[in-house]
Amino acid sequence: MKTHINLLHSEFKPKFELVCGANLMGVIFLVSLLCVVAYSCLVYMQGNVDALVAEKKANIESQQERLQALTETLTSRKADASLEVKLANLMTQSQEKSRLLANVKQLSSLQQRSFSNMFDDLSKAHATDLWLENFTISPGALSFNGKLETPNALPKWIDKLSNTEFFKGQKFDLARVMREEDGLNFELISTPAKAAEDAATQNTGEAVYE
Repeated sequence: MKTHINLLHSEFKPKFELVCGANLMGVIFLVSLLCVVAYSCLVYMQGNVDALVAEKKANIESQQERLQALTETLTSRKADASLEVKLANLMTQSQEKSRLLANVKQLSSLQQRSFSNMFDDLSKAHATDLWLENFTISPGALSFNGKLETPNALPKWIDKLSNTEFFKGQKFDLARVMREEDGLNFELISTPAKAAEDAATQNTGEAVYE
């Protein structure tokens, strides 16, 4: 005999519903809370970035103002006449010392070439159809003057001269043959233009033989 009677039919039993008003409100609240938190974090990070950008911008503007001030100071600064004179004097002295050093080097190179060897080599290059009247030897100049019997005697003599030790590798800037009343005269010059000017004005370390 049944002592219990089930008056609740199965269709009237409570069921859990995933989507309902209460659950929907909870989900909306949770999503809203997450959005607020995320927005707050973004606002905070954006504020830090803005502050950093503002600081960098302020530093750049400060540096630009300082640069502008220095530029204006340099632009408005007047040149010191005494300093310009000193600078010009120093430059002149430097150029003079450079020229002096170059002359000393030329003199030292000339001293290394013995004059006795030069006369020996000139005698080795002796030619019967050519004779010297005078020649000049200096650190920056070398010249020969004399007479010829025939025009082709000069290139032959230069070939002989270039085979000697003293005049080995010697190059001449000017070779000239002139016909005059007393015969053929020749002139050989190996002098750079500047060295010729210095030799004419200073006449230093020069040996002339006639």
